[in-house]
Amino acid sequence: MHDVIEAGDHVMIVGRVTAFKSSGLNGLGYARGGYFAPNVDSSAAGGEVGAVAVLERHGSLFPLGDDNLSLPRYSAPGGDPAKTLASQLERSGLSVHDWFSLLDL
Repeated sequence: MHDVIEAGDHVMIVGRVTAFKSSGLNGLGYARGGYFAPNVDSSAAGGEVGAVAVLERHGSLFPLGDDNLSLPRYSAPGGDPAKTLASQLERSGLSVHDWFSLLDL
């Protein structure tokens, strides 16, 4: 992490981009005071619901993966995304003990 900025009851994590590659998938946006995902309508119509974790270790972001490091993402079809995320991370050997924020899209 490049910097952490206190912002009331939240913190903003500021990173430094050292490389970039686009997956071509839709990202998360923020407009009119709220977050949105361009594919939310597709999940409401039977698309995939998932959970993503932003992990921090010793003050640095902690991506996972062998060849391509990324934020861990898990599918949660018909279930509770927070419980799915916690159980999948624990299966990976990570101790899940401090939730900072959960965002329901």
